[in-house]
Amino acid sequence: MFIKNRGNFDHVNLVAIDGTRFFISYQEYQKALACNLSFYVMNTIHLLFVSCNPHSPLGVDFPKKEFQNKLQQEILCHVIDVKEGEKCDLSMKEVSKESVLTDSCHV
Repeated sequence: MFIKNRGNFDHVNLVAIDGTRFFISYQEYQKALACNLSFYVMNTIHLLFVSCNPHSPLGVDFPKKEFQNKLQQEILCHVIDVKEGEKCDLSMKEVSKESVLTDSCHV
């Protein structure tokens, strides 16, 4: 709606409780930014890690380590290859609120 009516708005701020409330494709997000729409959240999401799967359901396989390393370069938290079954230390210990705030990345 906002993108179609972009000439009617000078600047719009969209605010949500957290990032999971925004369902928008990357292309739509880029169009929204070009139309002076801004996205804000009241509560950040604390990620402990990101899992990756170098095996596409469409039958395409990516080089395992290269795929994981490229993701790791772009993401500020630990990247785990789900196919390799890499163990995460966080699953073996009790996670406190303090450790989540210090050990996680913020999205």
